Formats: sequence, structure tokens, C-alpha cells
Amino acid sequence: MQKVGQTVAAILLAKAKKHPLLALITERAFRLLCRNKSLFKRRAKPCSSNKLARAQAGFTFIELVAVIVLISFLAAIAAPRFFDQIDNAQAAALQGLAGGFSTGIAIGKAEWIADGNSSSSVTGANDRVNIDGIEFNVNQFGWLDSVTESTNPDVSVTSQTAKDCQEVFEYILQSPPLSTVRSDLASRKKAQYGVSVIDGSVSDRCRYELIVRAEDRPEDARFYFDYEMLTGRVTITLPEEL
Repeated sequence: MQKVGQTVAAILLAKAKKHPLLALITERAFRLLCRNKSLFKRRAKPCSSNKLARAQAGFTFIELVAVIVLISFLAAIAAPRFFDQIDNAQAAALQGLAGGFSTGIAIGKAEWIADGNSSSSVTGANDRVNIDGIEFNVNQFGWLDSVTESTNPDVSVTSQTAKDCQEVFEYILQSPPLSTVRSDLASRKKAQYGVSVIDGSVSDRCRYELIVRAEDRPEDARFYFDYEMLTGRVTITLPEEL
């Protein structure tokens, strides 16, 4: 019986290799069983003659293998679906936040135009707009640039800093999630979003990364949206499999 069990185990392990998760679970389970062979040997004699003692006899190796294989298949099927649901939830959160951010940016541009400004006539007197009591700096094209007031504002679209991008993010949203411009592990663990600048020869972009794993580098981000300083366009980026 033990030789039969070993043969079945070898066949199951060979088939399990087609699925990495199933292979890992099955291999670990078989290792555990091999260390405790007494678990799958029936007792020679029951502890007593009553029916309860007979019902408590140990399981055979084949019975335990069947249970382990069933659990392995269930785990292999359920785990990918579970992780897909997590990715979908993260994508929905990012899309919702990016939508609110884009709406705020558009309101700022509309306010700037309503004040009689245009991209060809930006001066120190009209390079700020008021949105719900908050004064925002705008660039030469009327898009929100930062919040901190300056005596000598830079209205170009190629001089953006991560701090400028963070100010727009924190003040344009009603209840902004915690963000950081730092890339060290301790700072990323405390924040939900990482803020950085993608320098461009024509226009800089503010990048807002949903921090999925604090250990990941910002340049390896999979969930993020970009805010382009030239056009005000907000672009969402998600993993290809979604």
C-alpha cells in the first residue's frame, strides 16, 4: 500500500508542476506527510472494542493524498481570483481619485479663463486663481501649478518640482490621501501615494503613484496617473492584465 501511495504521489507532483501555486502547495503537503508516516497507517488494534474507538482509527496514505490534492486544486483556483479582486479594487480607487483630480484641474482652468486670461497674456497679477478659498498658482497655459505664493513666479511648464505637484494634489482634492515626495522605505510605508516629477523637454508631468508595496521602486509603479503641465491632461496607467 505504501508503494502505491508513493507512486500516486509522484504522479500528482508531476502534474502539479504545470501550475506553480498548486505544485508548491502539493510539495509542501507531501513533505509534511513523509515526516509523520504514523498519520497514515491504520492502527493494528483499536484502543477499545467499542465503535467509537474503531471510528477514530488513523487515515490511510491514499485518503490523505486525496484530501491534500483536493485542497491544492481549490487553492490554485481561488488564489488567482482573490488577487484579481485586489487589483480591481486598487484600479477602481485610482480611477476614482484621478477623476476627482481631473475635475478640480478643469475647474481651475475655467476659473482662470473666466478671469479674462489667455496663454498669451499671463502676468504676475493674474497667475493665480481662487478655488474654494484656496489660491493656486497657474502656469502660462492656465493649468494649476502649485500653491505656495512667490514674488517671482515661474509660469513655464518645464520647471515643476515634486513639492509643487504635491501641493496641487493635496489642495485640489477634498479629502486627499496621505502622500510623500520621498522614495525611502519608511516614508512610503506611511503614505498611500508617492508623488514625483517626470521631466520633459516640452512639458513636465506630475506623477501620482498608488503605493501597492512600499518596497517597490517608484519607477516600477504599476498603478498611477500623470498630470501634464502643458495640456492639463490626466492619464491613468494600470497593469496590462486588467
